[in-house]
Amino acid sequence: MQTTFLTFSSARLISFWLTGLLILSIALSGCAPTASRPDPQLDLAIAQAEKANDAPRLANALWAKSLEQEGKEGANLQLRAIETLIDSPKPGDVAVAMSFIKDPRARPVKWRQFFPRRAMLLQAFELLQHHQAAEATRLLNNLPAPLEPAEAARRLELLAQASAMDKQPLQAAQQRIALDALLSEPQRMGNQEALLAQLGTMDKASLEKARKESQDMALNGWIDLSLAERKDLKALDQWRLSHASIPLLPALFEQLKRDVASRKPANAAHIALLLPNDASFEAATRALLAGITRAHEEAGEASPEIRDYPYNSQSKDFRSQLDAAVQAGAVAAIGPLDRPSLQAIASLNPPIPVVALNTLESGNTSAKLIQFGLPPEDEASAIAARMAAQGHKRVLVLAPADTLGERMTQAFSQRLSAEGGSVVAVEKYTPSSGRANDWNIRVQQLLQPHPNPITAKPSMREDADALFLIARAPDARQALPYVRAQGGGDLAVYASSHVYEGVPKPDADRTLDGVVFSDMPLMLAYVRRPGQSEANRFETAVHSGQPRLYALGFDAYKLAQQLAAAKGSVDLRGQTGELKLGADGRIQRAPSWGVFRGGLANPMGTPADSTPP
Repeated sequence: MQTTFLTFSSARLISFWLTGLLILSIALSGCAPTASRPDPQLDLAIAQAEKANDAPRLANALWAKSLEQEGKEGANLQLRAIETLIDSPKPGDVAVAMSFIKDPRARPVKWRQFFPRRAMLLQAFELLQHHQAAEATRLLNNLPAPLEPAEAARRLELLAQASAMDKQPLQAAQQRIALDALLSEPQRMGNQEALLAQLGTMDKASLEKARKESQDMALNGWIDLSLAERKDLKALDQWRLSHASIPLLPALFEQLKRDVASRKPANAAHIALLLPNDASFEAATRALLAGITRAHEEAGEASPEIRDYPYNSQSKDFRSQLDAAVQAGAVAAIGPLDRPSLQAIASLNPPIPVVALNTLESGNTSAKLIQFGLPPEDEASAIAARMAAQGHKRVLVLAPADTLGERMTQAFSQRLSAEGGSVVAVEKYTPSSGRANDWNIRVQQLLQPHPNPITAKPSMREDADALFLIARAPDARQALPYVRAQGGGDLAVYASSHVYEGVPKPDADRTLDGVVFSDMPLMLAYVRRPGQSEANRFETAVHSGQPRLYALGFDAYKLAQQLAAAKGSVDLRGQTGELKLGADGRIQRAPSWGVFRGGLANPMGTPADSTPP
């Protein structure tokens, strides 16, 4: 098993591509295209934005002008607006491009009619935002020739992104080598950085093997540079003398030399990142890595660097990778993710703090093996305590007939009983993901409605004052109207975090108005501050694909930092909640609380909710 070193510079580059490729903030405020009335000054606005090299401003002006045009010219302006954002080096501009594509005023039929190749490039770009690299590659390889220079460059850029997403770094590097000849010098800088970042994801042995087998002289030159960069300044200077034909920009060469000169020694203090490289964990690992990387970047250059020690859960090599990290100078470790690997080291007394990203069902661990996960039992227990504190001690439970429902119901009942309350009745339903279900029957059995002789409307049973709803958003949207219709309109309704999908959907979620739910501070921090242009943590988390795991990774790095600094106690206001270290070695998490109003999830103002985005 090879160990990959993530320097501060390469971590930043990799984070760039993680962020750039996983942008998905169509529904977020501040990212939607600006609506515009016919404006005689639009041509001037376009010219000024072009001169200022302001991609979002130029795109908005082009889009506004497109709404005044019909036919081919209108389609051309809309495509130009989106292409301006796609070609921008700023990752956040990709979010705006996606919002234009999804704008109801977009004219994709006209795009395909008048500019079929450009429309296909946009389709490939959209596929990449949904992680469909293979489909995007097939589409890009079937573009009808001949291509205009800008189309050829855009095609190679998207192919390189697809190859990187598909974990084909050599192929991505070759595509960027071809792309380099089509770009201006400012664009080449970013392209060459991305090229080296891709080669940097390969370990030394894999690079040397590729160098030996490759007949591509240009690729071999860049591989030699990646290998030289890992050695020292002398190796870089020797590379420059022997590879004069490789068009490396002088500014980038000087930057590489500065990076090598400032590089920390191999045994420098660092935080070891031990995440599984199994295919089944790929999505989870990607989200965790994005959160860890963001936390490391925000911590500044003085914070310990991250080094990657991937393990395979099937090979059961976590222990050997942890030993390698300790020998290399790690001061703390993050991992493992899967419970079997954690169980295997439960009796271990590691020499450095280890923040495991899971929890054991029972049993304590050593003082330096910290369990930090998101078990549903902890959430259910917190909800029970909150409901009891609010005076709701006679509770009905509507839960899915699955393992999640069983675990949360049992934990909720135990905590509520400990708080002096009781579960009056439990009704189970079959999760349907929003498809038709027998909600009327389930709700009737739970509420036991009877006709009210005064109002002639149903009244529910009198031995309960609140409802605990364990449901994902599609099921909750269907169930709650039945609850209200069967006399439960006055019930206080509390729900698990599953009720909130993580992005604002005011039209769909108006049915949930009044529902109180537990969640992470990060998930409720979706509103941008006035004047904020860069993506906030919430937006970056959504782009990772699994925002709650992103938050877990972010806080895991913060915890590892605190523990590496020899702080015996843990007191962190994190992205997952307020965190404290329990006597049993588990991180105790106090969640935040939200309530739906007007179809939007609103924080309820507890201390944890005040964490800035």
